[in-house]
Amino acid sequence: MFLLDDMVGFLGEGDFCTFALPFLTKIFHSLDVSVKFFHNDTPGIVSVPYLKEIGVNLYNFSFQHSLQEMKEATGNEIVLLGNIPLIWFKIHRKSFFLVVGECLLVFQQKILLHF
Repeated sequence: MFLLDDMVGFLGEGDFCTFALPFLTKIFHSLDVSVKFFHNDTPGIVSVPYLKEIGVNLYNFSFQHSLQEMKEATGNEIVLLGNIPLIWFKIHRKSFFLVVGECLLVFQQKILLHF
């Protein structure tokens, strides 16, 4: 499952908990799949403390946050992808979706090895 929703990055915590949290939780619990990937690369990280509750196990975050900051915010319980400015893809002539696809394949293989 791959859900892209940058709008939640513009919400405050109260609005997020009222309007987004119930729906994101319902969406991510609706399918029994091994990879539940949430993309939100806005500067706002209000959803991050709730990712495990929502059911997310792979999260794409903004290059405006450090990997260490995101590890701490997720309790190091979510696989993290991100912290890459879009200019990187142009310089290296790679498609964002190609890179994400490669990461998903590796992640899915690692999950399958644990079962």
